[in-house]
Amino acid sequence: MDVQEKTLARQLFQNQILKADGQIFEDIFSAVMNYSETDFQQIKPWGNIGDRKNDGYIKTKGIFYQVYAPEDIQKSYPNVVIS
Repeated sequence: MDVQEKTLARQLFQNQILKADGQIFEDIFSAVMNYSETDFQQIKPWGNIGDRKNDGYIKTKGIFYQVYAPEDIQKSYPNVVIS
């Protein structure tokens, strides 16, 4: 890839991230993690218990991931931002 192609790829990725919310953002996160970490295991929600706030893990490193991706950020962000 040359510099122009890398710049375009970055812009397209940034555009995807900025537009994503909810499950789409979590799907992008999982795709990136699967690409960058061969041992990454995505957690699929199970019925009424969901994923128990664990969106994926790397067992060999003892790392667990939790992704916060509300469906409507405009309604949710005041509850997340701490003054």
